[in-house]
Amino acid sequence: MSDYQAGPAGRPDGSTTLISEMMARPLDPGYAAAAESRQRSGLPRATGHSSPLLVLAAVLIGGLLATSALALRAPETSANSVKTYLVGRIEAMRAHAEGQTRLITKLRSEIDSAQAAALSQQSETLLAQELSRLELAAGTVPVTGPGLVLTVDDAA
Repeated sequence: MSDYQAGPAGRPDGSTTLISEMMARPLDPGYAAAAESRQRSGLPRATGHSSPLLVLAAVLIGGLLATSALALRAPETSANSVKTYLVGRIEAMRAHAEGQTRLITKLRSEIDSAQAAALSQQSETLLAQELSRLELAAGTVPVTGPGLVLTVDDAA
């Protein structure tokens, strides 16, 4: 089996000994003796925590912390203003591009109707066929039918 044997059980409150001792004697014996000797010599048991020097030091430290916090705040930098300017320009250019796209669509429809009117007046089918072929080659009309099929395969 195992060579380990359980030893005698310790006190159930063994883990709280330090806490119990701190509650019973909150002051270290050396500090208690020093406070007692100060009191016997006519001085107060403890040095004052409200001395003017301590208050002044606390106010100075608080002021330094407040100044540091204000210095660390993110100020409006030139980078932020440039970013705001660029975002505005991008949005303006996008709106301009959308307007130009609408204008192009409108002009294409006008050109198509003018071409159709000119061809109907001449009624030359050969010229109409040539125009259709050139429109397909230039990519100005939508097309239908089979196209290019691209298959992506994992090399692994």
